Amino acid sequence: MYLFLSFRDRRFLYELVETHRPKEACAFLLGRTSSEGFTVLKVTPASNILDSAVAFKIDPSEVFEVFDEADRIGLEVIGVFHSHPAPAEPSNIDLEYMKANPMVWLIASMLDKSIGAYYTQNKTVKKIEILP
Repeated sequence: MYLFLSFRDRRFLYELVETHRPKEACAFLLGRTSSEGFTVLKVTPASNILDSAVAFKIDPSEVFEVFDEADRIGLEVIGVFHSHPAPAEPSNIDLEYMKANPMVWLIASMLDKSIGAYYTQNKTVKKIEILP
């Protein structure tokens, strides 16, 4: 499995993280799914209604809006992005939500700008390769 994330979208996400620092930034990843992986075609920023440096929550109305937008433009919501004030690895809370929401979870570290992608398959969270 892989996640294709263009350099342009990576830069956009890093700018989003810097803009929201020290709070956690979040966004939706829209694109396409294949048997080999996921391709991000659009990043849609979202509001962290917790306004927190250690957690995020997206307003349910924004969730509805992004799924509606994806339908309108012929894409899928393939994942969610958020930043961490720690390494780019899932927290215990993230792991719980990943199992309940099997989509790509992309996490960026505010410490070193590293980024990690994770996907739940058969209730097991796996790190997936980010291309290019």
